[in-house]
Amino acid sequence: MSGGTRPLRFFWVAFYEENIVFPQFDLETGKENLYKEIEQERVVKFGIFPISLKLGAKIQEHGVKNIPSVTLPSYVVHLTKGDELIYVRRNAIQVGMFTDGSSKELQREIMYILGTKKRVGRGWRNSLIFVDESGNVVLSSDFNYMKTRWS
Repeated sequence: MSGGTRPLRFFWVAFYEENIVFPQFDLETGKENLYKEIEQERVVKFGIFPISLKLGAKIQEHGVKNIPSVTLPSYVVHLTKGDELIYVRRNAIQVGMFTDGSSKELQREIMYILGTKKRVGRGWRNSLIFVDESGNVVLSSDFNYMKTRWS
């Protein structure tokens, strides 16, 4: 796929204590909730989940491109007191450079990054899960992992 916005494969869910959930998309209506609306200090778990056929149809009605799946895995991080939640969705584009100086887009995908930032001594440590559109995972503490993915 060249250009444009990639369809979503996963959606996020924030979990609060007492089994209260705040999903990216309302499971009944498909309406999108904003990440900035998450009450960060209350989050005890945070995960990404594959989009079901039913939810996919509902969010498509709201103009959100998606690819439902019944085979992709889910990923959840647990937070303890003092942890900071990390969640980023990045678009990765692989570009091929040719000897004549021209270039061509070779591949494009969304990388879902979730994890925690923990205080360790006087510094911080990131624990990150990088999940590609196929559900493949790399664990890293380095946000720059994506720069070397296609190297």
